[in-house]
Amino acid sequence: MKKIISTTCFFLLVFLTIIAVPAGGSADTPWNRKLPFKELTIHYTVSGMENGTETLFIQDYGQRRALVHEGTTSIMGFSSRNRRLEITDPNWHYTFDLEKQTGSKTVNPGKIYQEEFNKLSAAEKKNVLKNSKELGNSMLRNFSGETVKNAATILGYNCDRTTVMGTTVYLIHNTDIMLRREMNMMGMQGKTEATSIDKGKVPPAAFALPAGIAPVRDEAAEAMTKQMVQNIINTLKEPDGAEKMRSRTRQNSMMEMPPRGEPATAPRGRRREGPGQMPDNLQQGMKMIQGLFGR
Repeated sequence: MKKIISTTCFFLLVFLTIIAVPAGGSADTPWNRKLPFKELTIHYTVSGMENGTETLFIQDYGQRRALVHEGTTSIMGFSSRNRRLEITDPNWHYTFDLEKQTGSKTVNPGKIYQEEFNKLSAAEKKNVLKNSKELGNSMLRNFSGETVKNAATILGYNCDRTTVMGTTVYLIHNTDIMLRREMNMMGMQGKTEATSIDKGKVPPAAFALPAGIAPVRDEAAEAMTKQMVQNIINTLKEPDGAEKMRSRTRQNSMMEMPPRGEPATAPRGRRREGPGQMPDNLQQGMKMIQGLFGR
């Protein structure tokens, strides 16, 4: 029976993924590393349960990103249109639903990570980095995952492949830039694949907030993210942080396992997701990734 991954476990996997990307220089930390290109525009196709397109705009070596998503989801003969804009700068992450004309903003989770990391002593920072590297591979194996460096070449870029929880992602080597994502999980299938990459100058309009939509600050999401970040950092800063975190994630996984005879599609007491819905904990984890990387 497959394990049910808790929100804390998912956030930890996100954290370890960030740490695993090699630094580009001695001044780099896991959350301010520069990409090897200053500007880039990537065009994607989306297929599966949803069909459409995405465009990712990158500026300032990845410090500023904007994602435009347009698609149509069809379930049991019913179709719904999705239009979304996400903008990330060093301070904020904005999300706009262009169909509903609503928007929200939260402090960039990468900024929260950096602030907590900066509070540590030099010895504690070394412990965080050491424990993260030690913990990363064991956690991936625990959730039947793996990372293969330079596993494929996509549009001329060498890509690292990570597979975990029914999802395979190809990232440009030693970066967080996704060029292909394939998902087959809980009856949901989907694929997002880059079709072209433009190395020219990104237009300033790509980062403009949409007219007529005032983003509302989501303080509840910020509080949840900050608590998760603090819990992870406070554990990994200890000399035996890796073992403590392994023990904690094992306990969380056991707590969320359904009793025998119940389907392992959702933790007990939590609503079951429909065919077009991602589990709550994965939604939270993906929002965190989007905030960190603009994806």
